[in-house]
Amino acid sequence: SMFVGITMINLNLLYVKGRSDLVLRLEIIKKCIAFAIVFITAFFNVKIMCYGQVAYAIIAVILNTTYTKKLLNYGFWKQVRTILPYLIISLAIMAEALLICHLIANDWIALSLSVAVCALTYFSAHAIIKSYAFTEAKTFLYDLIHRRSAV
Repeated sequence: SMFVGITMINLNLLYVKGRSDLVLRLEIIKKCIAFAIVFITAFFNVKIMCYGQVAYAIIAVILNTTYTKKLLNYGFWKQVRTILPYLIISLAIMAEALLICHLIANDWIALSLSVAVCALTYFSAHAIIKSYAFTEAKTFLYDLIHRRSAV
């Protein structure tokens, strides 16, 4: 599901460029591929079907970014480079949470500690790299708090 956001952004870029014809073509092609993957993997088990869905998500992103590259010169690899810092932070936090849950036997304590530590790590990592999203969120919250205190 991590590719759904990229897929939707690329489709919206095609709509903005007035190329709904390309969106229709892409959707027909992707639905045929999805049907084929579901049909083939249905003869196996649920785990294989899940792998098929992962393969479909990757294929969908590559197909969508093909047209975005042609229209805007912003293809798959440029988009991956854009989200790479966020992906690395997310994977590191996932590993951190799994480690905490593995080391602590009590589920409630593991969950509570994992949420606290991972939130701290998340915000610290974004503050260190000065990510655009973090800066925007911080500005938004600052404005929201000061606007309420002025009322």
